[in-house]
Amino acid sequence: MRIFRTVKRSESLKFKDYTFTSHLFINIKPLIMKHTHYNNRKFRILIALFGAVYVVLYDKFHLIFEALVSPGFYIAVIISFNIALLLVNFIHHITIWLDKRYDWRENFTKRIFYQTTLGVIVPSFTDLLLISIYFAAKGENILYNGFLWIDFPVVVIFLVLLNIYYWRYYIYLTRKRYIRESPITASLPLEPSLLYFTNKEVSEKETELSRESSNLPISVQNDELILKWKGGLVFIPLKNIESLFLDNRKVQIISLREENYSFTGSITGTLDVIGHTDFRQINRSVILSLRIIKGYKPGKRKNTLRIILKPKYSHIYNLIPKEKFNVTKEFVDSIRNEFPSF
Repeated sequence: MRIFRTVKRSESLKFKDYTFTSHLFINIKPLIMKHTHYNNRKFRILIALFGAVYVVLYDKFHLIFEALVSPGFYIAVIISFNIALLLVNFIHHITIWLDKRYDWRENFTKRIFYQTTLGVIVPSFTDLLLISIYFAAKGENILYNGFLWIDFPVVVIFLVLLNIYYWRYYIYLTRKRYIRESPITASLPLEPSLLYFTNKEVSEKETELSRESSNLPISVQNDELILKWKGGLVFIPLKNIESLFLDNRKVQIISLREENYSFTGSITGTLDVIGHTDFRQINRSVILSLRIIKGYKPGKRKNTLRIILKPKYSHIYNLIPKEKFNVTKEFVDSIRNEFPSF
């Protein structure tokens, strides 16, 4: 999508590699994630359990007290729960698979077609097949026992609502993940009408850009790390960043949802950009967020420490080589002053 913005200035403006004439062209494209991290395992279990109980009791809520003392009720709930969990997990994984191929914003028509086909129709018929087998084993037919006409429509409604949930959750998770090809407009809202820059505003932007103290492709604004990425900008909330570490001359970013970004630079320079308030450098290769550190213990070598992460963030041990969790001599004091020893 090509959007035009007018700059109130007759001459051209040149900032580094960006040239702006009387018309500023901004090409906006969503950054499609390699993997969408919904982090909703507990929700999936709970929604499957709720759906199972609801379907079993649907149109029979007046018999709930009798059901609670009936073994048959619990058998039906267990079977229904397992089928529901199977369908919920299927929709979860098929949604992640579709996220990689059809972005909701860029390919809405194709995405809604595939989401409806694979996320509603396929699970609906799968549920129908499995329930038919279950009732057949009991000597019942779904055409005559009421399931097809009473319970099945409720199942379909649940599946539709679940797919809507994933659609809206995706929009929420990717709300800040846009590439803006112009650094001058990266922090400005895009309104439907023409956006005008006064000479004073342009001058302020020139000053802001000239203040960059390093050649690193990152900056921080409004508690977000702004990374120059593939010709555009990516916005990552600082509160989501768990660690940054140097690997093959590239600084790798480990965060709550943005694990696939890296840039060429130094760890020391990176810390100067993101600040020392919420992060600590522990050696020449690693920066850790304060919120993921539980404490430390003595290292194997003299004047070194070994970082201990909070259990919630133990997965980071698998992402960074073990030796990189050692605190070297020059950073020992800052860690000792901040955390307890174990």
